[in-house]
This record gives sequence, structure tokens and C-alpha cells, in this order.
Amino acid sequence: MAQLKGSFTEKILWDFYASAYDDLARYYAPYREVMDEAEKALTSGKKKYSTILDAGCGTGELAIRLLNHGKKLTCMDVSDSMLALFRKKLERMPEKKINCVVYKGDLNDKLGHKDKSFDAVSSIHALFMLDDKFKALNELNRVLKPGGRMVIAHVKPVSIPRLLKLEYAENGFFAAVLVFFRLFKVGFINIIVSGRHKKVYGITPADDIINHMKRKGYSLSAKKVLYRGFDDFMVFDKKAENGSRKR
Repeated sequence: MAQLKGSFTEKILWDFYASAYDDLARYYAPYREVMDEAEKALTSGKKKYSTILDAGCGTGELAIRLLNHGKKLTCMDVSDSMLALFRKKLERMPEKKINCVVYKGDLNDKLGHKDKSFDAVSSIHALFMLDDKFKALNELNRVLKPGGRMVIAHVKPVSIPRLLKLEYAENGFFAAVLVFFRLFKVGFINIIVSGRHKKVYGITPADDIINHMKRKGYSLSAKKVLYRGFDDFMVFDKKAENGSRKR
């Protein structure tokens, strides 16, 4: 979701993206699958993650799902427009709004939270265009409690022609045409974002993230390739203070 280097030009890009971002949730099944996996990782199982930081929350698609599970959310993003859309959604659900704090923040900067503040942290499509991904991961680690969970969806530069080809192969010609027109604006912006991703920020392999997190005392609980091959979805569990990992 929206989160990248804090230049004026790039913030404008994300603000423009916000006007079409929710079309992914409405019309694109591979994106919903990423949301489904993140929701499941933070709500299923014996461990209860009551307080969650959604770092790079975008328009709040994941956060609203988690609020519906009774979680308490703190949500940050660098895009004013993304956050404005998220706040409009919260206005329509006042009973859930009381459990959600939304603020503008940049993952390139130090987070304004105390150490060990959250039971869980999610970062969905937020790391890929940061100045220093590992510095950001260290900050997320700092605010996560021992025994907590970190959920990361790390997207690679997207090829729109390849996505349409896969849509055609899986669902047929008319489905591919429908996706093309429904997601035309999103696709156009993704071409720009993907080009900048590769040229300026480079591509960080998932294994580099996994090795970094293991050095920080995490176990890799799950890893999946989603978003038609463009997304590495990872679930990490942080070592508890007594040296064991809570399940």
C-alpha cells in the first residue's frame, strides 16, 4: 500500500493513485487473496493479537477487516489522499472507528511509538519503495512486543502485460478484457511505479528480508508467492522474552 520516499513528486503520485486504489479490492481477485492471507495471519490461531500497527495502511482495506474482528488498530500512511479515503470509510462505521487511530507518517522516518507497543505489525506492499528497507524493518521490530507477529507482503515490480496474459489463461478473453478496463487507471500508475521501483529503489529479494528477520530473532512461520507471482507473502513470529516463541 502507499508508502515511499518522501519527495513531493512521489507523494503526488500516491495521491493520484488513491483515486483508483480501491478498484483493486473491488475487481482484482489476486489482490483480495493477499488481503485474505494477511487477515488470516492476524486473526486465526490461538495467539490473540489485540493491538496492531498497519504500517502503510493505504485506504484501509486490511485495517477495516481487522476492526471487524475486534482488533485495535493504529494505521499510518504517507499519502493524504489515501488517508482521506480511509477516514471516510471509518465515518460509515462509527462503532469501529473508536478502535482505530489514523495518522500521516513516513516509514523512512523513525516511528513515533514506544518500544514494544504492539502485539502485531502488518506491512502490505509498503517496503518496496523505501530508502532503506532494513532500517524500516528495524523500526517495526522495535515497536513490536516480544512474542508478537509481523506480516509482510513484499511486492516485486509488476508487469501489466504478464498479468493480463495470466488473467486470460486462467479466466478467458472476456475476463481479461473486463479486468483491463476496470483497472486501466491502476495499471497505468503501476507502470510508472514499477519503473521507478526497479530504476531507483532496486529489487530486494525475499530471502534478504527473511535472513534479516532471522538475525533479529524471528522465525518464519509462513511464506507464499501471491499476486500471480509478483508478491512474496511472509509471516514472522518474534522470539518471546523468555527465549521461546509463543504460538
